[in-house]
Amino acid sequence: MLEVPYEERAIAQSNGARYFTGYGWVHVGPSLPEVLKRYVPAAYSWAEWVGQDLSGNPPQGDPEPHPFTGEITLRTEQQEDVDMIRRAREEGAPEFILGNDVGTGKTAVAVAAAKSLPGIRNILVVCPLGVVPGWRSHLRRMGDGGKRWAIINYESSKKLLEAPAKAREAKRTRTKNLHIAREGKAKVQWDLVITDESHARGNPESQQTMVLDRVIAGPGRTPAFVLNLSATAGSNPAQLSYLHRGIAWRTGNPPRRTITADEYVHWCERNGVKVTRGGFGNRLTWDRNGADLKKMHMLLFKGEPRWGVRRTPPWDEPQRIPLPVELTRPERVTYEEEWARFKDAMEHLERIREKSASQNGNVGKALSEASAQGRAAQVRYRQKAGQIKARGTALFTKELLAKGRQVAISCEYIGTVEAVREALAASGIEAAEFTGQNRNERESHRVAFQRGEVSVIIFTPAEGFDLHANDSGVQGASRVPRAIVVAEPRWSPKKALQVEGRCHRDHQLAPVYYSYAEDTVDEKVISASLAGMRDTKVLMGDSVAHFASLSQALGVPLVLSD
Repeated sequence: MLEVPYEERAIAQSNGARYFTGYGWVHVGPSLPEVLKRYVPAAYSWAEWVGQDLSGNPPQGDPEPHPFTGEITLRTEQQEDVDMIRRAREEGAPEFILGNDVGTGKTAVAVAAAKSLPGIRNILVVCPLGVVPGWRSHLRRMGDGGKRWAIINYESSKKLLEAPAKAREAKRTRTKNLHIAREGKAKVQWDLVITDESHARGNPESQQTMVLDRVIAGPGRTPAFVLNLSATAGSNPAQLSYLHRGIAWRTGNPPRRTITADEYVHWCERNGVKVTRGGFGNRLTWDRNGADLKKMHMLLFKGEPRWGVRRTPPWDEPQRIPLPVELTRPERVTYEEEWARFKDAMEHLERIREKSASQNGNVGKALSEASAQGRAAQVRYRQKAGQIKARGTALFTKELLAKGRQVAISCEYIGTVEAVREALAASGIEAAEFTGQNRNERESHRVAFQRGEVSVIIFTPAEGFDLHANDSGVQGASRVPRAIVVAEPRWSPKKALQVEGRCHRDHQLAPVYYSYAEDTVDEKVISASLAGMRDTKVLMGDSVAHFASLSQALGVPLVLSD
């Protein structure tokens, strides 16, 4: 098996590699040509797993364990979490939610637990693409325990399912993928499935969630034990259906192999949790109230039988500081022009919605296209708001550098990354970048920032990588304290909390500055995100007192009734 980048497939093919549907790129022969060695799959990859099976020589029994190097030693509370996971499985729990906060070492706990669980051989790790190297690093540093591991990112998880006949016959890729998600059969009987950043499965009707439900259910009658890792399991009960197996077990009901959105809504109705369907078949919605958050916290992390744990770090919460950016007159004019265009687009969408409603609710193609136009307008509007603030973001970054900080700048859109980069360059500041646009170079950029070779990094992902001071995984890492500037606030409270966590670890807290321009969409986004962040903390069982100063500064009401 070979892992061939799309842009290099011609090189691979000219040197003897062939593509086989259902498997991928393969070279058949007694030896591998030198030029193809660059495509040898990485350790613990799904391609390596498939290659071992295709070669006719897969590991018999447990493979030879990767040696333990002793670089990571569990703290007392981490070992307690390992013991708790093992005990829950012994008592019959179908899954476990490891909900410890960002920076507390959940990956190390998961590797140690996987190695210690009896009767476990085949282990699957599903995680965001940017987190894959971190898992490989932990297995190198902690040893793999002689288990057979595969690590795959969420977007590639459909490779783990056999395509049903309907999918093979489908002409459209979208239809094919939908059949695989709904009816595909797992290729491997996994003993343990670890889902890192498991909140990515929060939408029960996404293909990603349906695929993993079928992977976990397995090809036989015995589902895999699931270890869910997330510091932000959900910001409300509507996002917790992916934990249906554990919730059922905790409430004395038989766990099901899969669950639909409607079935989860019915469970919520029976238990007095205010989750409903949104309009036009949209994702699940929740009627915001404190009682539901506390109820779900009890089901996930308290009481017996126990199948989850939530630990907050022993260090303080980060400072959250509002950073108003004053727009110049030309910047304000540009923003107002974009606002007018956005308002026109939204009014056009509303007119089409009203027309569809008057035609007996027949939504049709026009409404679908208008909705797409509306979403595109929202993106343009949000992106323009971030770009207009680039000058102010660069000036404040320069102030932080003068105060002896290294600065990590969070953006959501590539256009804003470019605008901030140019504004920094105008002030003579070089910035590293960690985005989806530089996947091949971004790790070297991250390491350069960690070593202090550059003082500023601009990033777009919200999870799965570290920018904290004195990084134990980087030789010669800088000890210079960090600061985070959120140049584009996120609507999603889970992503907002994950962004905050990029620079925190082991008492090394970074203040978080929320950049916003007054009387713009920024204030609305921060307000919505802040309320959701507070809800997430309540659901996870954390203190929320530290939200007071930021909420008062922005005038955001956060108190919930029970």
